[in-house]
Amino acid sequence: MSNTEVIAYHLADLIGLLHDDANAGRDHALLAACVPEDLGTIDQSGTRLCDLCRARARELLDVSARMADAGMRRSDVRLLLQPSASQWSGFLDPFLTLSLLGVVPDSLARATFGLALASDSGWSDMFTPRHLRGLPWWLSRGDTAALARFGARAARVARAPPNPRTALRARLLGEMSVAFLDLARGDSAAAIRKLSAIPDTLCLADWYNADCFHLNLTLARLLAARGEHRRAGERLERWRWSGSGPMFVLATLELGRIAERLGDRDRAAKCYGFVVAIWRRPDPELLPYVAEAREGLARLGVK
Repeated sequence: MSNTEVIAYHLADLIGLLHDDANAGRDHALLAACVPEDLGTIDQSGTRLCDLCRARARELLDVSARMADAGMRRSDVRLLLQPSASQWSGFLDPFLTLSLLGVVPDSLARATFGLALASDSGWSDMFTPRHLRGLPWWLSRGDTAALARFGARAARVARAPPNPRTALRARLLGEMSVAFLDLARGDSAAAIRKLSAIPDTLCLADWYNADCFHLNLTLARLLAARGEHRRAGERLERWRWSGSGPMFVLATLELGRIAERLGDRDRAAKCYGFVVAIWRRPDPELLPYVAEAREGLARLGVK
């Protein structure tokens, strides 16, 4: 077996493609646990690999290139593609955020989060693993099938949890998936009712993860859309601090919108100003949010 064949055979678990559901029985390499150099090697040996592998390798190379252009180190790129490369990935994982912002291609996000639909692995981990964090992304894409399947799996795990942490996590994610499914189907009233009913104590299973942040950000947006701005603002003020990086900034922008609707000009200006200041040189994916914050400052007469 050649070196290229060995690499292709052992690239396991990056995007979890143990088989190709669309092409049953089709033999192809597993693109996982690899660095960009490995992907380059695979891309250059197309005769040894099927079309799916070549396309996936090029896609991951594109992700690596975009991250490098944005100033990320090669080790950071590897962390994005291979969370096990660092012991800190359990709670410092940007994959969901980058997927929501469109930096990570949808096909890679779909394959990664789709792992949760195929097995019960990871439910008992100390930190919620990457593949169990896909609820906000599926909601953003309106993927009702994935939300329904995830909810069914969470319910199955909750029936016989091996430990208290798993019981809390399965219940939290299961109840979130049911509410998100209602929302994806257009029933915002049911979503508000079910999200509001989820007890904060379930967030004990959400150590350093963003599940409860996204729960409450979604609920705050729904409440604001229904005109309950004060209730939305109170919830967002409490929970935005559990968001990290770009998600905290986006929650602050949302709080600025709510404050402006409530007539709290000072608070709105501070929120909008924070977004503009923190993203002084925004990536293309962030430009619409910065533009909105600047427009908000202009409406408030703040230069």
